[in-house]
Amino acid sequence: MAVPDAMKLQFILAEEQFILSQVALLDQVNNLQPFLDSAHIKAAPDHAAKLQRLAQIHIQQQAVTEFITSNKSKVPPLSQSKCQTYELGRTEGYCWRPSFFSFANLPATVSQ
Repeated sequence: MAVPDAMKLQFILAEEQFILSQVALLDQVNNLQPFLDSAHIKAAPDHAAKLQRLAQIHIQQQAVTEFITSNKSKVPPLSQSKCQTYELGRTEGYCWRPSFFSFANLPATVSQ
């Protein structure tokens, strides 16, 4: 079906404002092209994956903290007698009993 030239012209004139606004928007995108091609924008997917992994670690750490905080009444007192020292638990002759702090005590959602 052929459309007469006069009808094509009327259609274009009716859509003139819309076409001009689209041209202006395309010009703006064209002017922003150097920014869109920057290394920062291109690296965004990599950063999103790293941020998601950090969020997962943060949630796990919050769960561990909540578990330890909720069980603080169960923590054995410091032993004043000489005991085997551990690098992480050493405090001027006092030490924690390492059995309480084993990862086996953590809830299943935390120890993944």
